[in-house]
Amino acid sequence: PNTSRAITMQSAVKAVDSDLQGWRGWWREQYNPVAMHVYRNRPDIQYAPGYLLMNRYLTADGWAWFGHDADVSIRGRTICAGQRFWPVYTWMAPAEGTVRLTGTIRRAGESAASPRVRIVKNLDGTRLPKDDVTVWDWQAITETEIVHDVTTEVTAGSVVRFIVAGAGASVQWEPAVAYVTK
Repeated sequence: PNTSRAITMQSAVKAVDSDLQGWRGWWREQYNPVAMHVYRNRPDIQYAPGYLLMNRYLTADGWAWFGHDADVSIRGRTICAGQRFWPVYTWMAPAEGTVRLTGTIRRAGESAASPRVRIVKNLDGTRLPKDDVTVWDWQAITETEIVHDVTTEVTAGSVVRFIVAGAGASVQWEPAVAYVTK
């Protein structure tokens, strides 16, 4: 794979407009912070009891991904957290190296909830939150916008998760991932 250029979340969503997960290494998952067992919707996990299949739909304003509850969604750059579940944009590293994670996060909509965002990585690529390592700790979006620019080491198959929390909160976020070294 070409790892010398930035791969952004938005290009993955726009480039194919299909229901295929994994385009350019990006996956859509959801997470229940109360249960805290696993992230859901990894395509390499076989169907099993408790597995929740999330879908992508054509809406009036373009393609949208909805989680188990309809209030969890990703529509282009807008990521909306639900009452029970948090949306997670996950990127899987195709190669070992140092990656730079950049992006600007803005509040979206008039939600009373204050959105919080976080970036974690999982070197083994598991779905288990207990295996996550914090790359960029929880940040409350109280201002107009905040910016992240961090680097982290990854191995082939590692996952980096961009998480949005806050019941009913929405943000505009298009994180970019670029290899600094391979």
